[in-house]
Amino acid sequence: TEEEGGTGTLTDFTFVSSNFLVGSLDSDEGVVLLWDMAAGVQLGQWGLHSQSVSCVEANAEGKWFISAAEDGTALLTDFRSGETQHSYNCFVSPGDDFNTVSLSYCERYVAFGAQNNAISTFDVRKHEKPLYVLKHDNVISSHINQGISSCSWLQKPGSTTLVSGGEDLLTRIWDVSLGNPLINSLGGHGASISAVAVDKEGRSVVSGGDEGVVIFYSAGD
Repeated sequence: TEEEGGTGTLTDFTFVSSNFLVGSLDSDEGVVLLWDMAAGVQLGQWGLHSQSVSCVEANAEGKWFISAAEDGTALLTDFRSGETQHSYNCFVSPGDDFNTVSLSYCERYVAFGAQNNAISTFDVRKHEKPLYVLKHDNVISSHINQGISSCSWLQKPGSTTLVSGGEDLLTRIWDVSLGNPLINSLGGHGASISAVAVDKEGRSVVSGGDEGVVIFYSAGD
């Protein structure tokens, strides 16, 4: 079915459960929407940010969701009340738009990737200060900085491993439980990396670049 709500372009969406979908809009109202897919109706709409919402994530039980926007704000909001519970201090300036947000399997950690080539990682419950600000290399370019385009946690119980990709042409693997979180930097792309993924066992990492190339890395790379 075709779901509608709000005015603007859908920038991101994620399933809360098999029936519920939360999405964000590229609109000046900073809108996040919730749909019941089985009933085909919109359940909620929240204007949480002062500029367009770039990305959203939601916890599996449908208690809260996280949204990040062009105004540099990243918020955790309660689904039932619509009230913001936490505002994450990602040190992202307005204009350094967020590109991606990712929750770890245990939903203890959240990572925000932005155009400033940094990934701010937090304990979900502790919003005042990041655990780490993970950096990719800055790239001098004539086009608009893409920064960190994608990041993904290893979806395995207890895992603290995060994979990220950006315009420095590198796929980086991090472990936020370590004093020095960078585990590896993987090359091979000739253009900015636009997407990354890691299999559930952590044996393979996949990255896709703007040059149309997909690279598979094994755990031994």
